[in-house]
This record gives sequence, C-alpha cells and structure tokens, in this order.
Amino acid sequence: MRAKNPLAFRPGPVSFWTTAIYLALFIPLIWVHETVPSAPADRSLYQGLNLTEAWLDLQTITRAYHPYNSHENDRVREFLINRTKEILDRNDMSYTTETIGGVEWHSRTSSMENQDSLVSAQDKPRGATLFDDRTSNVSWTYNTARRMGSNISKGTWLGQYFEGNNYYVYIHGKDDPEGEWWRDESKYKKFRGQGGVLVNCHFDSVSTGYGATDDGRQPKNGIVLLFNNAEEDGLLGARAFGYSPLLLFIHTFVNLEGAGAGGRALLFRTTDLQAAKAYSKSPHPLGSVVAANAFERASRSVPYQPGRYTAHIC
Repeated sequence: MRAKNPLAFRPGPVSFWTTAIYLALFIPLIWVHETVPSAPADRSLYQGLNLTEAWLDLQTITRAYHPYNSHENDRVREFLINRTKEILDRNDMSYTTETIGGVEWHSRTSSMENQDSLVSAQDKPRGATLFDDRTSNVSWTYNTARRMGSNISKGTWLGQYFEGNNYYVYIHGKDDPEGEWWRDESKYKKFRGQGGVLVNCHFDSVSTGYGATDDGRQPKNGIVLLFNNAEEDGLLGARAFGYSPLLLFIHTFVNLEGAGAGGRALLFRTTDLQAAKAYSKSPHPLGSVVAANAFERASRSVPYQPGRYTAHIC
C-alpha cells in the first residue's frame, strides 16, 4: 500500500501544518509578552526603593474610579502632591513650589534672538521644584472625521476648551542653570532643549476603570516628572503642558502608558535610532513593529513636534 504524501494539498495535511505553524508562532510570542523577567540579583539596585510602600501607594490611587473632573480625581491629585513632598522631606531634599503656567511660546521665543548667553555653574545644590499648574488652559477646534482617521472628507467641526491642572516635578540637574531660570527670558535661547528629560504619565482613569492599566544621585541633566490629567478625554493635559515654562527645556521625552496591565514593558514607538539604542541597553528590551503601526493609525490627530527624542513605553 503506497504511503500518503504528508505535504499534499488535502484537508488533513493542510489543517495539520497550518495549526503547527500558528502554534509555533504564537506560543513564543505569548510567552515573551506575558512572562515577566525575574527580579535583578544585584541587591544594590533596591537601595532607596520600598516595594511594599509603592504597592500601598498604588492601592490608594486605584481604590476607586477617578476620571477627570471628578472628586476622586481631585483626591488622587492631592495625594500625589502630598506624597511627593513627603518623599522629598524624608530624603532631606530642598524644594520650592511654583504655580507659574500659561506661557505663550509663540510670542515669547520671538523676543529671545539677541539675549545674553547663559553661563551655567557645574556644581549646584540638589533640589527640586514642584509645579502646581492650574493656570494653563487650551482651546481649539477639530473635525471629527479627521480626528478618527477617517477618509470621509466631510465631518462635524467641534470646539473644545480645557482648564489644565497638571502637576509636575522638576529635579534639578548639575548642568542646569541656577535658580528659577524659567522666569528669566535671557536664559532660554542658550539653554532650550539642551538635555532635559520629560517622563510623562497621566493620573486620570476612564470612567469605568481604576487606572492601574496604564533616585539617589543628582542627575547630569534635569528630569521633569509630569503627572498630566484628562488624558482619557483627548490628551487634554498634554495640550495644556504646551504652555509650561519648562516646555523648551525638554530634550528627551519618555511616555509611560498602561502601567500595571501585566506582562513585559513594551516599547511601541520611538522617534529615531538614538532613542532606540538607549532603550536597547535595558536588561530585557521588547518592541514590536505591529504596535508602532497600530499607534500611528490611532494617533493621526495627536500634535507632534519634531526635534525631540521620544520613546513610548507601555
């Protein structure tokens, strides 16, 4: 009796090989995405980090739904401010509080062309500035069809207004200017975009979610920790940060999204090779071109300013 060809184009062989190929592809992908790497063996990395305290903070933030413009959202914002001050006081780190915001950059940068250059001292005392920005606000119009990425030429034009209440922490770097340099226009032209790092996240949740899906030595360059609000309602807090006095200070931008959803951290978009190389030095880098393509289709309406090194991590 002649043996049947296992590669013949018949229902049995086709079903077998198709199933085998799909399993060979998806089993490794699921394992990589859902298996979290083990904790680092170097115990020195945990110095100054209290995982139990961090877990309690997460439980406090996510105990209830806290969408933008709700009482729970105000509670979370107040908790973040008080928690930041408590951590700074515990580490004997001096800090000041700012309420400045609402900077009109188009008119401000035009007057900086002939200003004196900035002389920055190399050794500065450690410190931080807490920006409680309730001043910045934005208003704009948009076409619903274009915002959704539709090919339909006609759509409804709507207007939107947002009163910002972002909160961000500026950790001063050794190479940063001294004092409250953001109040002195003469220092902007020399220092703008020279190395500030913006780490962004949002503290609001969707109306039906809890929001859990989403340092040591002084750094060389300043770090801005941005807790923006109303992200779930159309990136409103991000638009309001466009009026921050620290906007032109930023050189590199790291966006954290979907933290706490489980699985490994995934780099789903970066602007250039330089940012990708920096991320590749992490112990367990993970990225996907599929995620980048999906993000590009979903973010056609998001304003993007070139000239900043950007990495989006979820």
